[in-house]
Amino acid sequence: MNKTIVVLCVCIPTLCNAQQPKFDFALSAPLYFRQAETYVDPFSHLFGAIGLDGVLRVNGTEETDMSFLFNAGFADDIRKFNVSTSTTVKNSLYFININPSVVVPSKWPRVQFCLGIGTLVRLGQSVSFSWGSSVPGPYTTTDSMNKFIDANSRTFMPYMSFGISKDLNRHFRFEGTIRPTLFNLYEPGSNINFYNNTGTSSGGTVLELNYQPIYVGVRLYYFFKEKRDD
Repeated sequence: MNKTIVVLCVCIPTLCNAQQPKFDFALSAPLYFRQAETYVDPFSHLFGAIGLDGVLRVNGTEETDMSFLFNAGFADDIRKFNVSTSTTVKNSLYFININPSVVVPSKWPRVQFCLGIGTLVRLGQSVSFSWGSSVPGPYTTTDSMNKFIDANSRTFMPYMSFGISKDLNRHFRFEGTIRPTLFNLYEPGSNINFYNNTGTSSGGTVLELNYQPIYVGVRLYYFFKEKRDD
């Protein structure tokens, strides 16, 4: 699977008709919603994932040519598991994002369609707990949860990306995008038994680590160099 992703990333630029390409550089800030998994509070983090990417754009020789867009940067997803009304587990996921794509002009001025593939490369995660002052602390530890998550996580999570964008001016570009991931970040059956510190280890809550989101959101680009004249 990893070899397939690499081959596709290399082949995408060959689709661009750019005999004398012009390079544009930009920063991009993606903001995504995602569906909530079991026990996850959908309102604990308004945008499911945020990030910051560096961008390289290779333009074609004509306005109607396809162009190549390469996004690479960092992404963060914060999830909160509501174990009870007074106990919450916070799990932050950290990724490197790699997303090459082809930009296809439309019949509307300054509007383009974007098709691509990409992968999230897992860097790691952090786990923390919070609970009410009248509730005993957890029997389960953050160290044990971190070790379990590390042992049951995959390194790569590939996805497809589809978007429609509009050039607002020479520097800013706005894009609406959908990004379905292709498989679960965790191995099948990767569940954590979370126990409150009630003097015994009984009465635990099963937290499902299932993570195969469909990201739906927006992305704002800022290009440092002016694009070609109209």
